[in-house]
Amino acid sequence: MKRFSLFILITTYSLSLLASTPRSESDTIKWFKDARFGMFVHFGVSSALGGVWEGKPVSGYSEWIMSTCKIPKERYFKEVVKPFDPAEFNAEEWILLAKNTGMKYFIVTAKHHDGVAMYDSKVSDYDIASSRFKRDILGELRDACKKYGLKFGFYYSHAMDWGDKDAPGNDWDFDNPGGARQLLGGREWHKQHDDFMPNLLNYFGTKVFPQIKELIDHYDPDIMWFDTPSRVPQELNALVFKYVRLINPKILVNSRIAFYPLEGVDFEDTQDRPFEFYPVEGLWEALPTTNNSYGYSQFDNSHKPSSFFIRLIAKAAAKGGNILLNMGPMGNGKPDPRDITIFNGIGKWFAVNRESIYGTDKTTLPNQNWGETTHKENKIYLHIFDWPKDGQLILGGLKNNISKAYLLSDKNKKCLSFKRMNSLDYLINVGKSVPDTVDAVVVLEHSELNCESDSRRLLLPGYINELRVFDCNSKSKDLEFGDGMKPNIYVKNITSTDQFITWTTRLNEDTKYEVTVEYQNSGKLTSRDFVVEAPTQLEDIKKTENAEQNRLQILLGNNSLEANLSATADTSYARTVLGIVALPKGNIDITLKAAKIATKEFARPKSIYLTKVRQ
Repeated sequence: MKRFSLFILITTYSLSLLASTPRSESDTIKWFKDARFGMFVHFGVSSALGGVWEGKPVSGYSEWIMSTCKIPKERYFKEVVKPFDPAEFNAEEWILLAKNTGMKYFIVTAKHHDGVAMYDSKVSDYDIASSRFKRDILGELRDACKKYGLKFGFYYSHAMDWGDKDAPGNDWDFDNPGGARQLLGGREWHKQHDDFMPNLLNYFGTKVFPQIKELIDHYDPDIMWFDTPSRVPQELNALVFKYVRLINPKILVNSRIAFYPLEGVDFEDTQDRPFEFYPVEGLWEALPTTNNSYGYSQFDNSHKPSSFFIRLIAKAAAKGGNILLNMGPMGNGKPDPRDITIFNGIGKWFAVNRESIYGTDKTTLPNQNWGETTHKENKIYLHIFDWPKDGQLILGGLKNNISKAYLLSDKNKKCLSFKRMNSLDYLINVGKSVPDTVDAVVVLEHSELNCESDSRRLLLPGYINELRVFDCNSKSKDLEFGDGMKPNIYVKNITSTDQFITWTTRLNEDTKYEVTVEYQNSGKLTSRDFVVEAPTQLEDIKKTENAEQNRLQILLGNNSLEANLSATADTSYARTVLGIVALPKGNIDITLKAAKIATKEFARPKSIYLTKVRQ
């Protein structure tokens, strides 16, 4: 450990003397913020397997197949690497697909966890040059990006390499740490053991740093995208970051370069396969994929429709984030036809509504029942998911004076009529005819450059008002948000009746509501938190059994409702009606708390629903 520590200290000190180019809104970062939408491509020798090994479909991410099936390195090289021949690969086809979908940047796997470099690496024969395919995939993609105006970048797995005897991850050939067998203390083995440090330093010195330099020198990327950093010490992750900055200070580097927060990274990469977004400060990016695998999987038919991604893009932009949507091309080099269908649907929407996404910021407006809002200069864009049946749209919380309203899809910009309801709310006559059932965009023009608003959410009697925990105005600091994947849209770690989640709302009229809570895991249950970086592994498995029930309390101004909660399966959600409450016109704070905790951890709330009771 002393030898390792000395190496780290000397190298860190040397690199710390290097000046980094300051990040400026006007140059390096601005293009990323304005882009809002990019394409992620997982393509490698494993793509030819299509998620099948020895004639059997393999569950989980297909690009993890070498690890999932414990395929020996030599067999993988002989049966997967050497025969690889994507003869129908056409770089322009990929990039034109991205451009026509509305994407502004493109990231492709230069080396994934199997360790196979997707270019002719001079420091390793474990690369695509050892396959039947001799063309420069990365170079052709870079040239196509330049031709069609997309920014270009690489995914590079620096902290895990199943093809290298000195790297973490492969514990079936080499008994190395960082794999499923949890050798030397598990994923963060380096905190407990130094036996493997000389191997790790050799791997970084002879492969990681030289290959990063090759990629930057030969292809001049705009982004270097890293992953799975927990397998190596934070100091080494920091060195990789500094090294990229040394070679080219303008290259953007994502947060997954390091397991713990690292000062200076350009943007945060949040959850894979998100359905909702928890609050994130600064620049961020989420990573959905068209089905449930990132690499091509022929038997994974869980593809989501274009409408899902159109709304996801709008939701991300409304919260100030980007979407990096992944596809896994087939082993022959062609995009999966199922993905093409999805992208074409997104592209049709972008052809009409791109203005409402590119270059926008999140507004200061509160959440709206009917959809999302984005803002750019003197325009506010209303992304309407749920079109009002009577054609009368209520926009809550806007203080700016509107000068014009029109449908973004209307080339003539025919003015929609509107009027102020009060000092905070507008009534906009959008008409009963629905121009787009997925996301119809209304543009509001105003004279100010800033969007002035009230933060309290307006509860509307004509809608089911969903108050998501991700959109709460405040919560106890020790509570944690779930990662936003479909099973994990919640607040967790409720262990005390003093903890709380609060929404600030208001009403324009006295209204009687039925109050329902949606949640996961309560009472007799087994809960699991999924690991972001390894789909086949689970951590923090908690088993809780208790005959008593957890009891929830919701405070709505001066009103209080309570109910016992039911047990749920690991990832399913349940709903419990707490009762009916009459709320007066005016400001109402709504707070969710545990009234009684009968288990080690209380239920994990997802949303509160307020539905008007018909008289």
